[in-house]
Amino acid sequence: MILLIIPKTRKCGAAVLLSYVVSFLIGNEWLKDLITRPRPCAVDDTVTLIVKKPGSFSCPSVHAYLAFSSAMAIFHYYRKAGIGVLVFAALVGFSRMYFFVHYPTDVLFGAALGIYFIKENKEQFYAKEIYDQTADRRLRTALP
Repeated sequence: MILLIIPKTRKCGAAVLLSYVVSFLIGNEWLKDLITRPRPCAVDDTVTLIVKKPGSFSCPSVHAYLAFSSAMAIFHYYRKAGIGVLVFAALVGFSRMYFFVHYPTDVLFGAALGIYFIKENKEQFYAKEIYDQTADRRLRTALP
């Protein structure tokens, strides 16, 4: 949310916030109920959990989905920082498996959804930027 406060990073912050909202709604409210895959900790209760047992279904990992979609949004605006945030997103995905609350395929699916979502919806996330580039191109071709 700091990105929304600083005027220079406000566009990036808005893209991250939008990616969070849409990823949560698609992943947690729609896909989990559609796929209904039980969590590994629900299937094998012999493992002692370090974290509180989640009540929702397992697939996709919404943590990975959120982390990768926001990392891709940041990567679009700031390449160097985006690489660091992508590494952090990978660590978030690994932690979900380490805590035995997700299968590896849940994490991979969540990460793929996050990356795909941003890549496919780039026009909606960055529409003004694309409009500005198109207008600039039209202006350059119109001028002698």
